[in-house]
Amino acid sequence: MQKSKGFKMFDFQYKKQKETIIVKLTGYLELYNLEKIRDFVESKLIHEKNIIFECKNLVLLDSAGLGLIFKLIEQEEKKKTKKIIFVSLNSQIKKMFNDTKLYDYFEYFDSIKSAKEEINKK
Repeated sequence: MQKSKGFKMFDFQYKKQKETIIVKLTGYLELYNLEKIRDFVESKLIHEKNIIFECKNLVLLDSAGLGLIFKLIEQEEKKKTKKIIFVSLNSQIKKMFNDTKLYDYFEYFDSIKSAKEEINKK
């Protein structure tokens, strides 16, 4: 995990499985370390059909991170074929999703297995 400019750490790993990409987020997704994931979203995730964000180790998501999620909503609205799922959200992030009505746009599950089952229902 990288540490930049004395701010809290953030990292992610991803793996592609058929028509789905699983992105495991770790640490603090905030303004000061957003560039790394923003580049990934803009170059890679925009083209994926199904995206699962595994958030078990995501400690914090600030308004800048939330803005990045709204960018994904815009892309999903244009394509209408993309499925974006969040897995293992902590209570702070669940509250943020509830307060901002993000649950209207994304599904969330307790496990990657459950998310994959939902994707395979098509």
